[in-house]
Amino acid sequence: MSLFDNVKYYSLQRGLSLKELAKRAGLSENAIYKWKTQRPQDENILKVAGVLHLSYEELTDESREVEQDDQIQYFRIDTAGLDEAQVKKLRKSLEKYAEFAKHELEDD
Repeated sequence: MSLFDNVKYYSLQRGLSLKELAKRAGLSENAIYKWKTQRPQDENILKVAGVLHLSYEELTDESREVEQDDQIQYFRIDTAGLDEAQVKKLRKSLEKYAEFAKHELEDD
């Protein structure tokens, strides 16, 4: 996935529009949309990563595979107000739930 796709994915996961994400990161409203075609400055990537409670590496990892209909998007959880440890714990819990649900569907 591209950087833009990663940003979009993680912002949806946290219930944020790209405009709201840009605003919280101190960027212009449409700044992130430009990332489709232009590589942003590392400083701006770090700002967005901070708002999303991700490391620079997590946000820029273009090797991340996307599963069809990423399960996490269905939850649309707002993680505002949670610290990084809480977000990681929540993410881990959702991953476990998704695995459980997959196995339940396979058993049918």
